[in-house]
Amino acid sequence: MGAPAPPPPSPHRRCAGVRSLVALAALAAAAAAAAVTAVAAVDAPFRLNVGGGEAAGGFIADAGAANGLYVTGTSLGVAGATAAIARTEQDALYQSYRYYWGRLEFAIPVTPGDYEVRLHFAERWPGAFMRGVRVFHVFLNGAQAELDVDIYGLVGANAALVRSYTTTVGSGGVLAIDLRAVRQNPSIAAIEVLTPGTEPPVATLPPVATGDPDAPGESLDVPLRVNVGGSAAGAPAGFVADAPDRLQGWTQVGSSAPTAAVGGTEADALYRAYRFAPGRGAFSVRVPLDAGTYTVRLHWAEMWNGAFSVGARRFAVAVGDGASVETVEADLDVFAAVGASTALVRAYTVTVATSPLVIQLTSQIQNAMLSAYEVLAGDDVVGPTPSPTPTPSPSPTATATVIASATATATATATATAVGTATASATPTPSLPPLPPSTDHFAHAVIGRVEDVYVDNDGNGEEVVTIGGFGSHTHFFESDGSPGSLVRTEWYNNDTEVLLGSTLQLSTTFSLGTSNVRLEVEDTTGDVSADFATVSVVGSLRPEAYCYYYASGATFPLPLDPNEAPKAVFAAQAGFLAFPNVGSFPQGPHSDGDWVQRCVFFYNAPSTANYTFSADVTGRVELHMDAERVFGEDASGRVELSEGLHEGQLFFGKTGDAARLLLAVNGTTIAPGAIRHDQNTVVPVITGLFPDMGGTGGGTSVTINGVGFFTSAVQVRFGDTPAASIVRRSSTQLVAVSPPGLSGPVSVTVETGGDVAVEGGSSNPWTFTYEGNAAPIKFNWFLLKGATGDDKFFLPSGIAIVFGPDGRYYVSLYGSQVMALTVSADHRVTDVCRSEGLGANVVSASLAFNPADGDAIKLYVSAAVLYFHDRLGRPLSAWDNGRILLLEPNVNGQCLGISQTVISGLPTSNHDHSVSGLGFDQDGRLRLLSPGLTNMGTSDGGARLGGLDETPLSAAMLIADINKPGFDGVITYNATTDERYAVQTGGFDVEVYATGIRSAFGSTLHSNGEWYVTDNGPNGGFGFLALGCDDSRYSPGHGDKVLRMVRGAYYGHPNRNRAREDSRQCFYYWPAQAGSAAYMPPLASFAEGSYDGIKEVLSNVFPAMKHDLLVSRFSTGNRGNNGLIKRLQLTGGPTGSVVVTDLIAASGLDIETTPSGAYYMPRPQKGELLVLEPDYPTPPAGGVPVPIAVKPHRGPAGGNHTVTVGGHNFGGAPTATLGGRPCTNVRDVAADGTRFRCTVPAAASPGAMVRIAVTNTETGVTSATTPGNGDYLYMNV
Repeated sequence: MGAPAPPPPSPHRRCAGVRSLVALAALAAAAAAAAVTAVAAVDAPFRLNVGGGEAAGGFIADAGAANGLYVTGTSLGVAGATAAIARTEQDALYQSYRYYWGRLEFAIPVTPGDYEVRLHFAERWPGAFMRGVRVFHVFLNGAQAELDVDIYGLVGANAALVRSYTTTVGSGGVLAIDLRAVRQNPSIAAIEVLTPGTEPPVATLPPVATGDPDAPGESLDVPLRVNVGGSAAGAPAGFVADAPDRLQGWTQVGSSAPTAAVGGTEADALYRAYRFAPGRGAFSVRVPLDAGTYTVRLHWAEMWNGAFSVGARRFAVAVGDGASVETVEADLDVFAAVGASTALVRAYTVTVATSPLVIQLTSQIQNAMLSAYEVLAGDDVVGPTPSPTPTPSPSPTATATVIASATATATATATATAVGTATASATPTPSLPPLPPSTDHFAHAVIGRVEDVYVDNDGNGEEVVTIGGFGSHTHFFESDGSPGSLVRTEWYNNDTEVLLGSTLQLSTTFSLGTSNVRLEVEDTTGDVSADFATVSVVGSLRPEAYCYYYASGATFPLPLDPNEAPKAVFAAQAGFLAFPNVGSFPQGPHSDGDWVQRCVFFYNAPSTANYTFSADVTGRVELHMDAERVFGEDASGRVELSEGLHEGQLFFGKTGDAARLLLAVNGTTIAPGAIRHDQNTVVPVITGLFPDMGGTGGGTSVTINGVGFFTSAVQVRFGDTPAASIVRRSSTQLVAVSPPGLSGPVSVTVETGGDVAVEGGSSNPWTFTYEGNAAPIKFNWFLLKGATGDDKFFLPSGIAIVFGPDGRYYVSLYGSQVMALTVSADHRVTDVCRSEGLGANVVSASLAFNPADGDAIKLYVSAAVLYFHDRLGRPLSAWDNGRILLLEPNVNGQCLGISQTVISGLPTSNHDHSVSGLGFDQDGRLRLLSPGLTNMGTSDGGARLGGLDETPLSAAMLIADINKPGFDGVITYNATTDERYAVQTGGFDVEVYATGIRSAFGSTLHSNGEWYVTDNGPNGGFGFLALGCDDSRYSPGHGDKVLRMVRGAYYGHPNRNRAREDSRQCFYYWPAQAGSAAYMPPLASFAEGSYDGIKEVLSNVFPAMKHDLLVSRFSTGNRGNNGLIKRLQLTGGPTGSVVVTDLIAASGLDIETTPSGAYYMPRPQKGELLVLEPDYPTPPAGGVPVPIAVKPHRGPAGGNHTVTVGGHNFGGAPTATLGGRPCTNVRDVAADGTRFRCTVPAAASPGAMVRIAVTNTETGVTSATTPGNGDYLYMNV
């Protein structure tokens, strides 16, 4: 209850159903009218006790959906029958209420005319007992009635607030009440609809006894030292425990291990706990003080490994008093300043004229946080005290431009009835086509990657920015499974409502400053979705110094030109040039032994004067200003500077174990705002590249990691030869394609800037080795063709694909069928079998053959009814509709029919999560991925994901020995009406194998014996984050994961049902969290979402890829979104580290391999099947046989089943061996010698991985040893 409404969604695979507040303001009445056409008009006075029973004064009971008055869904909050409510004598009216994520809408049918509307509120949830936590707008009939209603801020906790508005209802006869979240969930306790002037005015009741909820209180004594989020135990003397009563805004406590080490301090306990603002919010500390001047010292340490990178957490800091605050840190990045798990202390001078003293922290990226604060006066100040950063001048305010074809006619006036009064007039907003009032969604807007900042490189005050919406799509399918499509795509400036573009890629000019952008898409059903992003354009002068680091052995001092040798091996921004100990310097490849640091900066001299620079140093030091030496080993010097910017270089040399460097001007540590660096002149640094070798023919895709890849002009050289192509992914990663080269090592360098003499520079070299003439890893892609080969084969909403023992490809469809495709070697469909229907509204997300069945066509199919409640009206208790069916040929008069139901009673979400990832282990047991029914482990806030909680068998990998005698797959429960407490009562041969899996899709048994699974991450706005088993809050989502499955392991997605017996499953774990006895971290994680298919590479085309994993990203219905294949190299062995690179920018939902080394991938929202074909030189005709792949690549230990072998130069009568044993009955030999079939011999050793060898009997030549560990895997059975 009461977890916060999210901010506008970030570009991260989320179903952004929140509609634009501005563009849709005039639509509430129209949408509401569509929802209540069957409800009779009510007469004024009409009084509704929202969420409660009948109440005094004529308030009727709330019958929920039976009232027919709700446009959105609602959640019920109940405070208790005897709860005391201030400011009213009708306590019962406020003891219950309703709230909802994003928007809470009512549509009340009335006779057209004028009305007074009274809305009753009370803040009952303790989590919002602070000003600014729950804030929402009120709209009546689409017109703004009041903005930024903050119940607690107006009347405090547990107190009645009544707002009165007047409005006119037009001919539509619907009064639309629309509460729209700003922060947290809008809530309401009661509604009154009255004829104006017929009721006495609402009485203004006296203030509650506690007075202003934010009154500063009695002044405190200083010095005051508070360990924010922590206790006094272990903190330095004088620090007291956390004081949450002085906080305003919603915060939570974060903590690290009790023994976690913190660098840069001896007071580790002060930084192990902290408070942060969830949902990228804001919070403030309010300290009542007497008027005077104080020093505020703020303490931070970045203890969360999810923010152990530059830019991962950034926030603003402002200080002041009760009258005003001043920004002192516009963009603080703790990690960038001092690194991970290292103390950062900054001090500011504050004059308090109006109590209280205020410290305000506002999130920008991730959540603002604070570890400790001190308020000091006079002699209390200890250590250097930086001056506050001057507040930057505000950007000019843009004038809103409204584009509309019509305007709303409704008006509204608000009168406040709490302490004091206020009025507000509603301004009609533009009218757009109405949106469906249903809580279901089909359209899905997705904005792609947006850089943290875009730099105005040429200094003209603006920059052309390109962002994409290619991930946008629709979830709608026609009844035959044909995909829907998007019919409208529009980009808006969300601040001004100016239309920016109407294609999926936006390329437009943004001025310096911040612009909020909205992408709206509409699909064929009329459903509209929006996603939001912030575009920040900045000048090239960036805050703080920029420091380069040189490995041990570098000369001291360095040359003044950073482009000269030696080259830096690492770089980072450097705050205000204060490094109190060795742990406060950034860690990197330079960190071992003695090293040298160069910090470049511009110092902003406030006036023309003589300035004394000095350094408190342990190590070697030298300072240059405007290319003139100021000091060396004496660490102090005087220089005359004119007002304005002056270029500085500070050199430091570490000698021995200790290191310290604190630069001061006129005896005071340099304030952060006094130094800057020019991003355009940053010299790039390479920190690694992968792969570091490739063929002499070039064409190898090389991922280059580093820092300082800032400028849009970038070049990569392999020796003296430019890369064939370059993609700049970010300021820390490039992808370059190697040019042809001679065998041997070359140096790879990165150059940035259009002119390295004045802009950017050339990086340190990194070795890349050309080896032999191996073909570069390259694929061509095209679409599966029809029989004639003239056009694509139409595949209606294909989902999963598997290669059958008969050589056909079996594809499950969204439209309740399976198709078996006969495909020629040149990728044409020559024959199609459509299975028997799987049932009304059934979808199959997975298919599998049991390799132990040999040549038998026994296809196991998952089957489930998705959206069974929201779209089909079935009861929510029907979540147990998932099944595993067995399909066999010539059953029920069909070429492929249902022969039996193998398992029933499996969980299915009231959304799009169902059983998937079917596969069989080496002992012939079925494994299946059972879906999570929640977003992040709780049904709280989860209406958009179907509103269900987890069940006994959901969010897990299951295992079932379906071939054992007497197998019982009929899963039953004691009840399904309360899924969180349901108990499995039957079907116990279906067991939980591993838990904590949210929404897995693909799975594969690797030849190394490990099972790998893709797991889709959560979406912001689709359900709250479980905080243990009894609490929750809003949380943004995160990207997808690849898991290595271990029996009994927990992978981090809670299941409160099973947590009754396994307490691990109460707690959510993020991908970056370290593993423990309670939690198994992922093998790999991605920043983005929608990674689904997964397959081991067993093709021999590219030996360097053998046994790698390929992971496919969902390709939506937009032609601009071709998808992406990631390559995962298991460099650390089956259970160790993994290297992830992008392989090809094209993919589908699932992956299946072919005997020729190609990959087939269904694209459900495009109605097609993608073919990825390896591009490599064909071996010379008549040469050595080259086997490419064996399909299927697994089979029973007893052999005697058929495989297809693909490759080259097999001749007309080949022979073959598997593990040295003959593969008999060679048949179906292709005329061009590229394919044949044969019967597998029995295994010499069950469970063995063996190699294929092919002999061309016409030439007598046998193939060379295939790469990797083998080509064919025998089962244990």
